[in-house]
Amino acid sequence: MASGNHSRNEIVQGAGIESTNMSYYFDRLETLRIIEKHHPELADPARSKRTRYRIRDPVFRFYFRFLYGREGKYKLYGENAYADLIEPELPDFVSDTFESLCHQAVPAFRVDYQLTEMPNQWWYKGREVDIVAPTDEATLIAGEAKFTSAPLGYDVLSDLEDDVEHIDWTPPGGGEPTYELALFSRSGFKHSVEEAANERDDLRFFDLSDIVAVLEDDE
Repeated sequence: MASGNHSRNEIVQGAGIESTNMSYYFDRLETLRIIEKHHPELADPARSKRTRYRIRDPVFRFYFRFLYGREGKYKLYGENAYADLIEPELPDFVSDTFESLCHQAVPAFRVDYQLTEMPNQWWYKGREVDIVAPTDEATLIAGEAKFTSAPLGYDVLSDLEDDVEHIDWTPPGGGEPTYELALFSRSGFKHSVEEAANERDDLRFFDLSDIVAVLEDDE
């Protein structure tokens, strides 16, 4: 799980343990609150088969991602160990936490709508949207959160527009949904994205300072 495997099959294969024995380990780790299940936004947890697992505690995640079984490598690299072994992987490691912070920030950014559920991930058959939040109107809020060193480009927006069309959601009053799109980026946005946001009223974007400011106001 710490290396990025989240489905049951991925975890079983990565751990190299017989699948017949895995239920015991999953149950024990859940009971100890070391791991947790999560399901796609809009899915019924009692019925959904699209379950993912993740390590609850960020300290455990860091330990098993970067330290467990790698002691020899750190000794070999010496004072360069952080720069060579940890720093290049940090953006990927932090991305889940960044996404979670964006989930928390969405209600403050979307004051025009009453959310009916807290934002969460959605995924289905190879498609994934980082942030999905239904409202009590005909609008579904959907967004992407990218913790990368490069500015977020138009390709991310294009993929998001394609993926939201596959989300199975019917507004409370029936009819076809409309979409409000949101982009969150650690490193800003390319000019093409900024231009698109200026020309449309269904797209907003937020950088790291926006997210931090909102979360600080909520404290």
